[in-house]
Amino acid sequence: MCQILALNSNSPTDITFSFEGFVNRAGITETNVDGTGIAFFEEHNNVRLLKDDKAGYNSYVRNLVRIYQIKSKNIIAHIRRASSGAPKLVNCHPFVRELWGENWVFCHNGHLETFPNITEREKQSVVGETDSELFFAHLTSFIEQQFPSKPDINTLFLAIAKFADSYSTAGILNFVVSNGEFLVAHCSTNLYWISRSAQDDNLIRRIDDGGVINLSCYANKNDKVTIICTMPVTDEKWHKMTNGQTLLFENGDLKLSYNGVPSVINKKYEALTGLSSKVQQQIDQEQAKYRTEDAIRAQAALS
Repeated sequence: MCQILALNSNSPTDITFSFEGFVNRAGITETNVDGTGIAFFEEHNNVRLLKDDKAGYNSYVRNLVRIYQIKSKNIIAHIRRASSGAPKLVNCHPFVRELWGENWVFCHNGHLETFPNITEREKQSVVGETDSELFFAHLTSFIEQQFPSKPDINTLFLAIAKFADSYSTAGILNFVVSNGEFLVAHCSTNLYWISRSAQDDNLIRRIDDGGVINLSCYANKNDKVTIICTMPVTDEKWHKMTNGQTLLFENGDLKLSYNGVPSVINKKYEALTGLSSKVQQQIDQEQAKYRTEDAIRAQAALS
């Protein structure tokens, strides 16, 4: 199916290190070869959007990210494995829609089989053929109808989370959405996140290609960055979201959490929302190591 990579931070940050590992899953370590895209929020929350219908590992999108090293407080990237809609540019994520005069950016991993209470007008507002764009059209239309003017962040977050609840029996729904101020992530099957700061002085290794970096050499003193990804791209201790959970990140921090209605998972599509067995085993080993270390520390504290 598809994979998601997103960044939320308190100061403009480039995503090159994580993106280099992530994009290897678009033709080298994985088979997400049906399109590549990345969106950067820039000044006044304008959006720079790069898309290609080619496999990401040798896409011009990869080359541009390498060359320009664009910095942003909110970034959303996607590599596609088509399940709904042909592998062509119009169906590549991320998608952008206008809401209250703002740019909203969205991408999805999963498979939706039904669209509860969607209208013909909402169906006709999409450009491509994907279930993902159709859901995004439904979501933004719903929010706009509920709130003619932009509400406070808590009210808006709860509306997004409860709208995701309404799709709990519709299929698999892993997504991220941002307006450039904050980033919301919702999980059905696979979505992980990790927060980093300038105090993290250690080597980080990419899982897919072994690339290594010490982020403290590049971060400023007060930098705070959160990365959200379908599956971990580094050997760090990641947090796995639960089925039905929605989170909001702002300025690199987790600000709001909602444990909603778990999705009813169609087993036919579940395996396609993660990784192949080889890379999955490596990630499982890395995360098991951290769980073992936590258990040892907990036992020591009780002794």
